[in-house]
Amino acid sequence: MSRDNRKPTQAREISIETNVNLHAEGSVLVKFGNTHVICTASIDNNVPRWMKGSDKGWVTAEYGMLPRSTNERMGREAARGKQSGRTQEIQRLIGRSLRQSVNLKYLKDKTVQVDCDVIQADGGTRTASITGGCVALFLAIKNHHDDQRAIEQYVAAISLGVKDDEILVDLDYQEDSTADADINIVMTQDLDLIEIQGTAEERPFSQEQLAAKMLNTKFLADLSECYTKTLQDLDVSFDSIYGPAYKGIFLASIIGASLGKSDLDIPVSFNRKEEKDHGEGGDLIGQLPSGNVLIIDDVISAGTAARESIEKIKSIGANPKIMLVGLDRQEKGSSNISAKAELENDFELIVSSIVNLDLLISFVSDDPNFKEFKSDLEEYRNNWGA
Repeated sequence: MSRDNRKPTQAREISIETNVNLHAEGSVLVKFGNTHVICTASIDNNVPRWMKGSDKGWVTAEYGMLPRSTNERMGREAARGKQSGRTQEIQRLIGRSLRQSVNLKYLKDKTVQVDCDVIQADGGTRTASITGGCVALFLAIKNHHDDQRAIEQYVAAISLGVKDDEILVDLDYQEDSTADADINIVMTQDLDLIEIQGTAEERPFSQEQLAAKMLNTKFLADLSECYTKTLQDLDVSFDSIYGPAYKGIFLASIIGASLGKSDLDIPVSFNRKEEKDHGEGGDLIGQLPSGNVLIIDDVISAGTAARESIEKIKSIGANPKIMLVGLDRQEKGSSNISAKAELENDFELIVSSIVNLDLLISFVSDDPNFKEFKSDLEEYRNNWGA
């Protein structure tokens, strides 16, 4: 698969030409390689009916492709009398993303309509539209709106693909059409995530492949903040941190580093899956857990792995006091009550999570981008939940 001499992690040449439309309040021609999109932003002194009286403004988007933007002429959707599902999905994504770039309060009683028209398509039209659309939106606000506080942060988007177990950045059409999986990522200028869309086309992509791109320093900092904020809300003290192999290792490490910034000097340790009989030997690395121990892990399922960690800590004379995980799957333990409740009862342990499965189901129910997962999650809850 040709990349035009690009490295796997290298984007195509990107350019944004501003003020390309004589009439629009803001306009750009954005190019991601051979994908070219004209983005215009128009300001209307009105808001949708359902927003009247809200003291806020609105940002919305429309997306379309010119008939000869593709290899072969495609019919105009207007001639068919309806937009395709793809078009509707893309323009909703653009609108959601651009609303994250502004403070709607300072667009009071105005609507900014961003139109993204693809004049030449070679993959990545939605990511180009989001990136160019944000620039057009800001130009409109800067030049034709009297409250610049409406501008908050730039947003941009990029695509990833998996082909033959290799991750590629910014796919062109040839790459996109033959990729095993493709992912679109929308982020702010501070590298905060707005949206991730991922689809396995030929075969599933592994968590490790996704982690290879997502587990960067900014993502880990955000993850650490979620854990430390939950710890602060618990308001309990502990003397050492323990991270069970494997995911608990890096989780304990980044949380320990975060707590260290607050001048907390707390030892961190973790275990190996197999005991070594050479070098430092044993199955524990770091200062041995002592006193009241905080156990950090990614999930609680049936509680089997948690019990192993608890017994390991108790065997060296320490007290497992708190267990904090990212997700409580709310599974049954060895009885009809939840694994979380069993651990709390059996070991007088504080068990907490950032989110649980019920909260996850509620989230996907409210977000149209994730509704397809609702039935699977509910089935899991019904089959395995307490």
